[in-house]
Amino acid sequence: MIRLEGKNPLLSEIERFWQAERTKIVKLCEQAKFRDPSGLADKLLLLVQGARNERNCYGFRGPSQKVGEAGDDLMVVHGAQRKPLLEV
Repeated sequence: MIRLEGKNPLLSEIERFWQAERTKIVKLCEQAKFRDPSGLADKLLLLVQGARNERNCYGFRGPSQKVGEAGDDLMVVHGAQRKPLLEV
């Protein structure tokens, strides 16, 4: 296991950034009146981060093409009305 003396200030900055992003998404989910807004926000963050990471391996034609559909599915589970997906 690697042990670092003290905490790198850049890691602290990254943590603050992602915590602020989560807070914004939770607020948007609350405003949209989704059920369990913090749970939905966490799932959406995981979905987007996973899509970003796998795109490095598969490119834009890989599984990340399904991120919009997966996000829509999550929002429907949390109370949204299903709407047709936009073609990009």
